[in-house]
Amino acid sequence: MRGLILAAGRGSRLGKLTDSAPKCTMKVHGVSLLDRQLNAMKLAGVRDVAGVTGYCEELINCRFSYSFKNNDWSKTNIAGSLYCAEPWLNEGTTIVSYGDIFYPSSAVSSLIDTRGDIVLAYDPNWLFLWESRFIDPFSDAENFQFIDEHISEICGQIISDGGNEVIAKSSRRITRIGGRAAKTSRVDGQYMGLFKITPKGWKALKECTSDPDDGINLSQLDMTSLFSLAIDKGISIYSVPISGPWGEVDHPSDILLYEKIYPAI
Repeated sequence: MRGLILAAGRGSRLGKLTDSAPKCTMKVHGVSLLDRQLNAMKLAGVRDVAGVTGYCEELINCRFSYSFKNNDWSKTNIAGSLYCAEPWLNEGTTIVSYGDIFYPSSAVSSLIDTRGDIVLAYDPNWLFLWESRFIDPFSDAENFQFIDEHISEICGQIISDGGNEVIAKSSRRITRIGGRAAKTSRVDGQYMGLFKITPKGWKALKECTSDPDDGINLSQLDMTSLFSLAIDKGISIYSVPISGPWGEVDHPSDILLYEKIYPAI
């Protein structure tokens, strides 16, 4: 299992805080987001972590096992950064993290333990955090819906299936993701910016954007739009619920909020 942190961006909404350092160096309780991400992965057994860098890359390249440069970091969205690491994604199953978030090591462990070629971490109790960050939580909340499926494995709790011993395991397959959520719509959670992808899953994502007739501008594509496109093309994307302190840093006020609501992290 390997890791990848998408850390090419500046984070212009953070103002002067990122005048001379990338967004992933922002600190919560004195510890940078990047340090928190690397530590969470290490505690979950992921020690070979690459990074996609761009803005002020010289400050963080040394933190990664390998660095991929996004030369167009100021013009591309996060999916563009993901494509910069294609060789890394081709070689093995990877835990991919946005560079502007923090999360517990249990989130990484849950992704590792969940079966699927593309598995997204989500917060089922998202409303508390969104109400803390926004006057209207639905001004930022995105669509996120799934259905429960049952899959089988030759391990765990044993049941009978035609004489074979298998396990029935609940699996949440995403049916809708991305785009602003309406207040009247069902929202099952919020995607956290953390996911697992296998080489097979990566190949499937690439094929979604390979047809020139689709008119897809990869440089402007965000991850939830890419996932939504994949789902529309019949690719199965699964999700796993995460508990514990986590957050995304977009504004200076976010740092103050997290230091208030998470005094012990």
